[in-house]
Amino acid sequence: MLETIMYKSCSKCKESKPISEFYKDRSRSDGVQYVCKDCNRAYEQTDARKAFRRIYRKTQTCRTINRRYDHSEKGKARSKRRYLKDKQKYQARNAVNYAVAMGTIPAVTTMNCGDCGESAQEWHHTHGYRPGFHFHIRAVCVPCHARIHSQRHKSLLLHGMY
Repeated sequence: MLETIMYKSCSKCKESKPISEFYKDRSRSDGVQYVCKDCNRAYEQTDARKAFRRIYRKTQTCRTINRRYDHSEKGKARSKRRYLKDKQKYQARNAVNYAVAMGTIPAVTTMNCGDCGESAQEWHHTHGYRPGFHFHIRAVCVPCHARIHSQRHKSLLLHGMY
């Protein structure tokens, strides 16, 4: 028996492609999106799309959808898996947050970045999240924190440890 391959024209690149080259979309009559996978991937990488996603995450609609998911059985199971995977990280963060709330250590926003001198927004756990090292921290700004972790990731890849 011969299978018939259905084709569709992408509204972006105007090429005729097999249906398998389009993502599914149940809301459309033909069941697939009107833009092919290649064009869709290219669009997802644009600055405009990234800006839209950043803005959307702050909307009430997004928060409502996320809250609904977090309270579902699937969301609770995902949360539990993430907690069990990164248990030491959660414990270290909670210990630091509790110490800030109790006044034992100052709030990170009152300090300057240890690398560039800008206003700090995050704590960096210099020795990881292992018990006994929860308070081995330093105040850093977001760009410096990202750079620190990027360099660490590259180092682990270089030494075959990741």
